[in-house]
Amino acid sequence: MKAKSPPSEVLDTKTFPVLALLKDEELSSLNQSAKVIETISNVAVISEGIKNTSLYFVLAGFLVVTKRHAGQVYEVATIGPGQFFGEASILYDIPTAAEVRTTTATRLIQVSVTTIQDTLSSCANFKRSMHQTSLRRSAATALAVNHIFKTLPQKIRETILHNADLEIFEVDQVVFTEQTNDTKFMYILISGSCEAFVLRANPNNQRIIIARLVAGDEIGDIPVVTNQPQVATVFTKSKCALLKIPVHQVRNWMARYSDFDYALRYSVKSKLNHIENVIQQAVHSDS
Repeated sequence: MKAKSPPSEVLDTKTFPVLALLKDEELSSLNQSAKVIETISNVAVISEGIKNTSLYFVLAGFLVVTKRHAGQVYEVATIGPGQFFGEASILYDIPTAAEVRTTTATRLIQVSVTTIQDTLSSCANFKRSMHQTSLRRSAATALAVNHIFKTLPQKIRETILHNADLEIFEVDQVVFTEQTNDTKFMYILISGSCEAFVLRANPNNQRIIIARLVAGDEIGDIPVVTNQPQVATVFTKSKCALLKIPVHQVRNWMARYSDFDYALRYSVKSKLNHIENVIQQAVHSDS
């Protein structure tokens, strides 16, 4: 990517309506630190899983947002003139959840994370707007790659996007605890990684790791189907963002949409079989 010295006032409220929320001095501060970036097609501006240090505004050209999950690459969104990207990792201090790559020659405005954080601190409305955009995008990405939730009708997925609720978990924080009745919500992992384990009934309370979870995976789905307590403890291996979904809504969708019901039940059955096999292997290895 090639950086150029920016012309005066490259960031304006006509091209980028979200900036109308800023005061004149706040917009001026953004422009003082802005850099114009010109790049050719097929260049990764942001790679998945990295620490992003800039917010980007699109002046010209188009970019595609892709997400890797379960060995596949999903195209989850396109970004064009008048839009911005890179906000999620800045807002929540988490690694990027997707790759953003140019599909045409593209002209961007790059603003440093320090300047953006100062602006977010000084303008609550701007921060709220960024937060809402990030929530919708994160939820859309999760729904696009999750093999269960992508079976829902488009109107339902749009409802989930409208009501998106993101929860941030720090490193080594417990999401669910084995044998508890914490079943009000299930989650889709947006970014970061988790592990799930069961405690083996022996004097050492040995942990048996049954799953390693990555962005796009669902968490807490087994009790939704079985109406039983959590079968495992799930904890974060890194800082994580999780999309929070009320269980009563999930059960309503199961009753209304047969494809979703089948996908969820089949997934839970597969997970329970996997857990049983992992535990049996652990027992045999000790005998």
